[in-house]
Amino acid sequence: MNFWGFTPDFKEVLAEGFEKFVKSEHERPLKDEYYLPKAVAEAMEKGATVKVLKTPSKWFGVTYREDREQVVNSIKELTKLGIYKKGLWR
Repeated sequence: MNFWGFTPDFKEVLAEGFEKFVKSEHERPLKDEYYLPKAVAEAMEKGATVKVLKTPSKWFGVTYREDREQVVNSIKELTKLGIYKKGLWR
């Protein structure tokens, strides 16, 4: 999984790309998505630079309702181990 961080000027790249996306033809108009990796790739083709930072930390994804229990338990375990501070999101 990727965690993205951008400088404020990247919003112009996104706005331009999204406008083109909206105006383009779509096979599934209600399902198609404007993907962030595509926006980054297009920006790189125009000369933008990207810096990749690596971490040994584990990522927990909540894509589906069924993912919630595992993620909650994983975060509780990290809190118990002292990796996360208790009350981090309060």
